[in-house]
Amino acid sequence: MNARAEEILRLLADAWLLVVEPGYQVFERTNHGVHGETGALRREAIFWHYPHYHGQGATPYGAIRSGDWRLIEFYDDGHRELYNLREDIGETRNLAASRADLAKSLWKKLADWRREVGAQMPTPNPNYDAEQDAKWDPYGKGKTFSEK
Repeated sequence: MNARAEEILRLLADAWLLVVEPGYQVFERTNHGVHGETGALRREAIFWHYPHYHGQGATPYGAIRSGDWRLIEFYDDGHRELYNLREDIGETRNLAASRADLAKSLWKKLADWRREVGAQMPTPNPNYDAEQDAKWDPYGKGKTFSEK
């Protein structure tokens, strides 16, 4: 297993208390982190890239978590949201306008990371039919997402 894959597996195991199949090393979660490590995460930021739509309403987006801050970029329209998770864990106060310099700085790091890893970005579907899409019933019961 390459070092990057192992690092990702360790992070997931720590975050979700994964039980790994026999033959793989089981990563122990303690109050000291993975393998008893202490201190801050050995990276400046954690990145997300989700370039897809999801049947329950998620739209394509990317995000960066750096310190107390999380910036989300929505790929459909390009708007960005910035939250201070220490003060607003529920992400109810978008600070992108009032902290524009920080939002721009985090967005640049997110964009640089996407380039570095070769992240595939969503592209418009030339066959998209808005009328057909409006008829789509993802649950097969004639209900909308808000009626669930």
